[in-house]
Amino acid sequence: MKAPPGKPIRQRPASWEDLVRDPLPRRVMAPAGRKRRAFSTLRTVGGIAILCAATWAGFELYRMWEANPARIKAPAQSGPLKTITFQTNGVLDRAWAGRTLAIPPGTGMMALDLFSLRDRLLASGQVRAAVLAREFPDTLSVVVEERDPVARIVASEPGGAPETFLVDRAGIVYPGINYPRSLVTTLPYLAGVRLRRVENGAGFAPVEGMETVANLIGTARAYIPALFSRWHSISLARLAPDGVLVVRSADVETLVFGTRDDFFKQVAQLDFIVDESRAQSGIGPIKMIDLSIGRTVSGTQIPVTYGAAPPVPGQARRAPAPARAREG
Repeated sequence: MKAPPGKPIRQRPASWEDLVRDPLPRRVMAPAGRKRRAFSTLRTVGGIAILCAATWAGFELYRMWEANPARIKAPAQSGPLKTITFQTNGVLDRAWAGRTLAIPPGTGMMALDLFSLRDRLLASGQVRAAVLAREFPDTLSVVVEERDPVARIVASEPGGAPETFLVDRAGIVYPGINYPRSLVTTLPYLAGVRLRRVENGAGFAPVEGMETVANLIGTARAYIPALFSRWHSISLARLAPDGVLVVRSADVETLVFGTRDDFFKQVAQLDFIVDESRAQSGIGPIKMIDLSIGRTVSGTQIPVTYGAAPPVPGQARRAPAPARAREG
């Protein structure tokens, strides 16, 4: 019905009948929303597919392991070992590493038992630590850290000839391979030690007290190298009961060092006494210096024993003056 000209039509308010008769239009999804829904569906399907594939692969590996475990441990497609690289901080070489590892020719890279090979290197005693790694396609890398010898000791097998072994700071006893003779001859011998075989018979038990011996050797080598180069042996026989080390040398027959005082002070006193004794004439060689006494009531008096002085024609024999070590 049209309204008369010039008169506005009055709109009737919407009722529930109008809403039922004319429902709201369907909401249309935007393109971005459709892409997100499709991606979510694809991700769900992909996850299910990956899970199924992993389950199938695990089942196949289990069947392979039951049928032939060697195929998993040493796959046929791994190539054979061709090269061994060797690095060390000491005197061992690649030829020694090859002989010690003793890997059969043609051994596959994945067939190498790195833990067993490392144990072969450590069994020598000279190697403190070893690291082995596969470097594909055909190389085995070997890096070792060797022990530093501080002394040598003579031992023998039951019924065998005496042999010289080396001892490091930790007391480990080992044969010593590829060391130059010029280095070995500078090491003093250990005395007053009874070596004990380990339970399996491979090697000796560590020497107790070597930390103290190494400290004395290091101090003497650094501060009195001329006197130290003439040391023959160091005895540990009195280390446990008396706390002293007894040294035999070419300059002084017997040197006694105490473990209660600092070794630096004792080697300084030794150097002074030897110089003072050499400066005096008409006295015999020094037989013993007991540096373990330390400070006494009257000062730092070091007991020094002299041997018989050679007779001088026309002169009366005089007693040597005792040497007194000064502080510092």
